[in-house]
Amino acid sequence: MTTEDKTYKFNRGIDRFIMSQTSWAIDVNWGIAQLNNYISEIETVSSGVIKFKHLRYAEKLHRQRGVAISCLGKQPQKFDLTSNDIPAGSFAHLRLNGVMRMEDGLSTRGVRQLCDEIKLCNQNPNITGILLEVNSGGGESAAGNFLNTTMKDSNIPVVVWGHLVGSAAVRGTLPAAHVVLSGTNAEIGSIGTMASIDKEYIDWYNDNYEDIYSSKSPDKNKWFRDLLKGDKKQLINELDNNVDSFHTDVLEYRKLPDATREQTLKGGMYMGNDAIERGLADSVGTFNDALQILADLASNSFNNKNNTSMKNFNFKTAYETVITKLNAFFGKDFKSDEGEEEVVDFFDTLGESFDSYVSAKFDTVQNLFNEKIAGFEKTVKQLTDQVKDLTEKNTGMVSKDDLDKLTEQVTELTKNNKKLAEEKTELEKAVAVLSGDTDIDENTETLAINSVSEFMDAVGNLKIEGKSKY
Repeated sequence: MTTEDKTYKFNRGIDRFIMSQTSWAIDVNWGIAQLNNYISEIETVSSGVIKFKHLRYAEKLHRQRGVAISCLGKQPQKFDLTSNDIPAGSFAHLRLNGVMRMEDGLSTRGVRQLCDEIKLCNQNPNITGILLEVNSGGGESAAGNFLNTTMKDSNIPVVVWGHLVGSAAVRGTLPAAHVVLSGTNAEIGSIGTMASIDKEYIDWYNDNYEDIYSSKSPDKNKWFRDLLKGDKKQLINELDNNVDSFHTDVLEYRKLPDATREQTLKGGMYMGNDAIERGLADSVGTFNDALQILADLASNSFNNKNNTSMKNFNFKTAYETVITKLNAFFGKDFKSDEGEEEVVDFFDTLGESFDSYVSAKFDTVQNLFNEKIAGFEKTVKQLTDQVKDLTEKNTGMVSKDDLDKLTEQVTELTKNNKKLAEEKTELEKAVAVLSGDTDIDENTETLAINSVSEFMDAVGNLKIEGKSKY
């Protein structure tokens, strides 16, 4: 564009990008500085002072990729997030730099790519926490919302280490477990939403375009249609709605003191200790300070997960199982949905009689075992004698095949005999547990009760009219 002839030249790609943004969540001073840097680089390349490749955008993007950090050795080791060699207990170091957009730009990574890294970290059991280094004054509102929802879903703690955390960067990182500012001059804030509209572009658009909408779509792009007519009310209303949602998110995650809450939410930027006092940050510290905080949070998170597992334990189902086993073992008729006091009273009165009760049960079981084993031993002896007798006489009364079958029967019965002996030993251990003759944990005691109960059922199935099947 030249001011002399009022001839306007437009970059249609940039025009479409600017006009497609309903709202920005960005600190305007920082945003203008970023725009000036971009224009300066373009002018430098256009003038021939430096070649485009020397701007090294690809290297800048590569340096912004996240890495895993292991502190197990004398010196921290870094690994690619996709590496299979990441040691257990490692942390991820991710970065949020520059203007926040959903997709990658020339020199800054898109928020979608950052969110993919966060998800990748959550899928790796060897990564126990994320340190997110932030140097951004914000950007697209949608990018901040997308980062916010991704961090909210993270199963591992995220600590923010911020140099500049503005607007969309604030909203995106609200679910962080802790916010560390990198110094007393580090800034955070700019909680708000804005829209930048080129008035000359509006005039040019009105002069060159006419938009025709369906009669059934009166509210489509209403704020833009009204803006073309000079009416900003609908756009301001949409921005207000966005800010209300922004404030709701901030108050959900940050405890802002009553005395300064209203002022803090008006969009100002706050440094170091002032930001901490206002509730926007938690501490000021170095990279190592932030990493130590993350290590502590990761440790607590691990313990809390174990506690959560206990909290999620289905005690109702476990109680029903115990009642079923008690009824089978003691011959009772306790109900799982009633009579808890009756069960407690039963155990209170059981007392010393439990030992004699278990002993009687064991005597019965042992007698059944002895009878069964004796029957096996008798059958084995008879078959062994028969084989021996036939072998000695060599009368030819049986074929070699018949003799082989008899030998197989003897071998099989011997195995069964050995198995019964092992079951008897296990039962004796179970009875010893129930009788209190040995120290055990709750899981072992439960297994012991189950063993006795299941064996009693098995013995019942083996008996036919009071006689063993064997």
